[in-house]
Parts: sequence; C-alpha cells; structure tokens
Amino acid sequence: MQEDNKTTVEIETFEELKELKLAIIAEAQKHVQPADWKEGSDKFKELRKKWAEISENAKVVVEEEDAKLNERFNKIYDTFYKNRDEYYAGIEQEKANNAKRKHALIDELKEIIHQGKAIDSIQRVKKIQEEFKEIGATPISETENLQKSFQALLDQIYAEVKLYYELKDIDRKKNLEEKISLCEQAEALIHETDVKLAIQRVRTLYNAWKEIGHVPQEHTETIWERFKKATDAINARYNEYLQTVQKEQQENLSKKEALCTEIQTFVDGINIQNKSTNWKEYQAKIEAFEQQWEAIGYVPKEQSDEIWKKYRGIIGQFYGKQKEFFKLRQQERENAIQQKMALIEAVEALKDSTEWDKTTAALKKYQEEWKNTGFLNEKEGKPLWERFRAACDYFFNQRKAFYEQAEEERNKNLEEKERICAEIESFIEQEPNEENTNKVKEYQKAWKTLGEVPIKEKNKIWNRFTQACDAYFDHLRSFNKKGFVKTKNQNKHNQNYQQNDSNDEGKINKKLKALQQEKEQLENNLSFFAKGKSGDSLRNTVQTQIDKINAHIESLKAELKAIRKAKKDAENNIRTENNAENTIVENTEIQEETKTD
Repeated sequence: MQEDNKTTVEIETFEELKELKLAIIAEAQKHVQPADWKEGSDKFKELRKKWAEISENAKVVVEEEDAKLNERFNKIYDTFYKNRDEYYAGIEQEKANNAKRKHALIDELKEIIHQGKAIDSIQRVKKIQEEFKEIGATPISETENLQKSFQALLDQIYAEVKLYYELKDIDRKKNLEEKISLCEQAEALIHETDVKLAIQRVRTLYNAWKEIGHVPQEHTETIWERFKKATDAINARYNEYLQTVQKEQQENLSKKEALCTEIQTFVDGINIQNKSTNWKEYQAKIEAFEQQWEAIGYVPKEQSDEIWKKYRGIIGQFYGKQKEFFKLRQQERENAIQQKMALIEAVEALKDSTEWDKTTAALKKYQEEWKNTGFLNEKEGKPLWERFRAACDYFFNQRKAFYEQAEEERNKNLEEKERICAEIESFIEQEPNEENTNKVKEYQKAWKTLGEVPIKEKNKIWNRFTQACDAYFDHLRSFNKKGFVKTKNQNKHNQNYQQNDSNDEGKINKKLKALQQEKEQLENNLSFFAKGKSGDSLRNTVQTQIDKINAHIESLKAELKAIRKAKKDAENNIRTENNAENTIVENTEIQEETKTD
C-alpha cells in the first residue's frame, strides 16, 4: 500500500488483527539495526502509521492480547530509536574526540612558540601538521575555529624561522597535488558501474576536499572547476539511477516470488524423523537463501508486507523442524563443557609442578582426552580452550626456561674453562717464570670450583686442560734441568739455606702424612662397593686414584731424600732444583685432586 493511503477495510476478527500486527512486528524487528538509519526511520514511521490504521479498523479486540502486541511493537519501536540515538551519539562523540586531539596539537604548537623553539622543532611542526590533517571530522561549530587557530599558529612558526613563505608555498603545492589526486579519483568514478558506491565515494572525496587547505592562487579556480565537473557528472548519473529504481523493484518482486517457491520446496523435502539429518548443511542452505533474499533488494511498497510475510512463514517452518534437533545438541554441549572443565582443573592443578617428565606425560594425556570431549561453538569453546591451553603453555614454558637456564650456565662454564686453557697454553710459548707458574696453580684450583659444561664438550675440555698443564710443567722441568731457572732472591736464599731446607722437609712430611691418610680412606672405601658392573667401575676408578697417590708418595720420598743429600751441595744449585721439584709435585697433587673431583 502507498504510504499516504489509509486502510479503509474493516477487520472482522481479532485473529485477522493479530496476524496483521504480528506481520508488522516481524517487519519492524528486521529494521531495528538498519544499514541506513534515514531509511530505517522512514520505515518505522510507515509501520507506526499502519499499526494505528489497523487498530482503528478492528471490529473485535481482545484487550489483554492486543495490549501484549502493542507492548511488543512499542518495545521494538523504542529499541530502534534508542539504537539510532546511540549511533548518532557515537558519531558526535567521535567528532568531539577529534576536536580534543586537534586542540592538543594546537596547544603543542603554542608551547613551541612560547619556548622559542620553532627552529629546533620544525620537523615536529611538520609532523603535527600531518597529524592534524589525518584527524577526522569535528563538530561543525568548532571546525572553522580549529582550522583557523591551527593555521594561524603554523603561519607564526613559519614566520619565526624565516621559512613561512617557502613552507607555505610547499604546503599549497602539496595541497594541489592532493586535490589533483581527488580530481583523478572523482574522474575515475564517472565510469564506476555501481552508482550508489560512486555517489558514496564522491561524498567522501568532497569531505576530504574541504579538509585540504589552499592551493597556489593561480590554480584555485581551475582545480575546483575540474573537481566540480567530475562530481556533477556522477550526481547526474545518480539521478538517472533513482529513476530506474522503481523498475528494478518490480523485477525484484518477481525474483522474491520465485525464491519463496524454491525455499518452500526445500523445506517440504526435510524429513525431521531422519536422525542423520545434516542440520549444519541445511542451516547453510537457509542462510544462503536469506543472503539471496537480501541481495535481491527492495520491492514496491504496496507488495512489501505480503511478500515478506510469505517469506518469513516459510523460514519459520524450517526453524520449527530444527528446534527438536537442537534440544538434543544442547544436552551434548553441556556434557562437553563438564568434561572440558574437569580437564582444565586437572591441568591447572599441575601447571606449577617441577616434576618435568611425570607432569609432561600427564599433560599430554589430558591433551589427548581433550580431543574426545566433543565440539562446542566458538563462543563457548574458545574461552575453555584458551584457559586449558594457557595452563599447558605455562607449564611447558617453565620447563623450557628451566632447561635453557641450565644450558646457559654450562655454556658460560665452558667459556671460562676455554679461557683458562688458552692462557695456560700461551705460557708454554714463554720463558718459565714464577708468576706464570703461580697462575697455573691458581687455575688448577679454580678449575675445581667451576660447574658442569655441555656433556658433548666435557671430555674434550678436560683433556685440553690436563694436556696444557702437563705441557707447561714439562716445559718448566726441561728448563730447570738446563740450568736456566734463577730465583729473584738468590743471595737471600743462600744466607738462610739451612732454615729453608728444614722448612721444605716439614712441608713434604706434612704432604706425605695427608696422602697416606687419603690412601687409607680410599682403601677402606673399596670394601663397600657392591659386586657387579656398576660396582666394578667404581672400584676401578678408586684403585686408579690409589695408584696415583702411591706414585705421588714415592715421588715425595725421593724428593725428601734428595733434599737431605743436597745439603752438602752448592746452595744455589740445590735451591734451584728443589724449587722446580716442589712446583712439579704441587702440580701433580692439584691435577690428581681435580681429576678425583
């Protein structure tokens, strides 16, 4: 029916009245959140008028039911206008926010001028100018003042740095380039087949045009004429388009009639007793029909209600058949949620565990169980999955960090041991001296305090260290035997020979006593090792240590004997030999202790 025509047919029964009002309610519900709020407002005015007309023409009214229908319609009506108000309020709020942002940029320019930093801040000024242009629309009441204030500050800054005219000229040339680009875009839209899309984009281009500043004076009129010519051509095409709408709407009506016939055939063919009915596929089919319906577009207003009622009635048949099916699916979803929650609680209880292997196996088991807990839609399933995954990820990240830290420490230890080896190896190329010898002994002690290295490097670095130490002391021994070692305090040693010789004897005896005690302890430990492959391996290791101690004891005894004999020889030669032997013995002792550790 036409919007200005008033219904004059009387409605004989309440059922007829109810049916008409339900149709209006269904139509209203469809437009609660329209794409075009202006069209939505027109539609609700039309529906309100229809509602009043059929209410006036009703002969029979069941007041209680009619009141409920009125309440439903009014609720939808109010919801629409509430949504519309919120939409426009949102636009105004965005404009207000844009105004705040522009005010902030203006304040920043003022501060630059106030602090006299215009020259140093020129790059920032250009950036502010770009940001100001990129900000969207502002309230109409503020737009002009904001633009004027901003431009005035820019002009002042450019003047202060003596670049005003140059930058202004550059800016206007840039504006010209931007307006030329807008002209080119508008001219391209002349050939756009979608006239509605073209007119929407022209409006966007026009708004952008207003945001761009002045162009060089000599181009002002020509560039505007070019832009106006292109937009006028598009507006002319849009007017022609509006004249064809009525014809297209009649064609759309025929298409919707055919689509209703197709949907009815589809719905009639659904057997609700078939337990294997693929409702997901059927739902997709219905959604495809709905998309086709929406894609067809508007029909003449006088047939709009009738065809819409027919279409919604057929769709309602489909959802009625679907209802019973989804009751069963709801129970399955509830069961799936319970199972998933149980697994989540189990995983969360283990996430802080440091029993890495045991907990890893348990979590993998829970992950496999999760796969069999059933399907949930994204809204229900995603939060549960994210919670489950977060607990799993937390544990595995902690485990990863633990192993990475341990590996990092081993690598650091390896670097330090390689540095020690390199330094000892460098001493071999030098003439032996007391300072280098003391450093080597200190490195041997320090080696024992360093932690583990990566397992694949363990034997390699140990062999390198022992070989470096052995090589150094072999070098030292060879050097001493050739008679090249001279002590720095030879005269002092000669004067106190007897006293020092006695001290050396005491040190050696002390070492002999300590080695003997260590040997007895190791021999005692041998009796505690169990028989078998593992016990034999430990026994062999300890026996090797005992053999080394025996060799060390014999070496010390020989040294002690040599010292006593050396008292009768020349003091200088005896001290030189004695120092070399002590150094070698100490090296052997430290190496043996390091290997034992």
